[in-house]
Amino acid sequence: MLEETISSQGRKLTLLVIGLMSMLLYNYYTSSVVSWLLNAAAPSIANLDGLISSDFELIFEDIGYTRGWLDNPGFFYYSGFKNVKEDELRDKKVTKAKRSVSVLQTVKTGVELMRTGKYAFHTEPYPASQVISKTYDDAELCNLGALQMMLPAHVYIMAQKRSPYKEFFDWSLLRLMERGHMKATRARFASTMPACSGAQPRALALGQAAPAFLMLFLLVVLSYIILAIEIIYKRVQLKKRQ
Repeated sequence: MLEETISSQGRKLTLLVIGLMSMLLYNYYTSSVVSWLLNAAAPSIANLDGLISSDFELIFEDIGYTRGWLDNPGFFYYSGFKNVKEDELRDKKVTKAKRSVSVLQTVKTGVELMRTGKYAFHTEPYPASQVISKTYDDAELCNLGALQMMLPAHVYIMAQKRSPYKEFFDWSLLRLMERGHMKATRARFASTMPACSGAQPRALALGQAAPAFLMLFLLVVLSYIILAIEIIYKRVQLKKRQ
């Protein structure tokens, strides 16, 4: 009767330890995964320094502004004022860089070259989004990054001071805004890149949770060793009694 009670208590203790260890291990692993996702670096270049130090080969849309920027050092079109990083970008990534393709490309060709993962293409968002939305799949959209080189600039209407046309321009612009023409124009020409749906699975490593799984494995092995020792000891005791 005593042996059955001890055996029952041992089973309960074993189940309790296994349950607690499973719960702690599950919580530890899930918290580790959440921490890894929150602290993971964004898969994109955040500034010109990152672009300069990257392995990307720069290509540009074939437009007049880009030709002027490439052919006339000191012409700071992208920033609007003298920018040391802009000079460094032109010098290291365009002038002195080894090239496999021409520096000037059409939008369609430039977007296709980006799919190889070896090129960074400078163009306006609207024409690029028109091609990307038709050719890129969801996995490629999730791996796509963007860097704003030219800050948005406000457009002003030039008129003489205290001109009677000022009131006419103000009234016309307000009327365009009230009727939704400005919003429709921005939606048509200031298009944004297609967003990643997030449906693609993301591979996660064990990371910092690996030691916990290793410890669990070692404890399981240790428990089997202890069980084997107890069985051998029990058999030796039975032989001595006989």
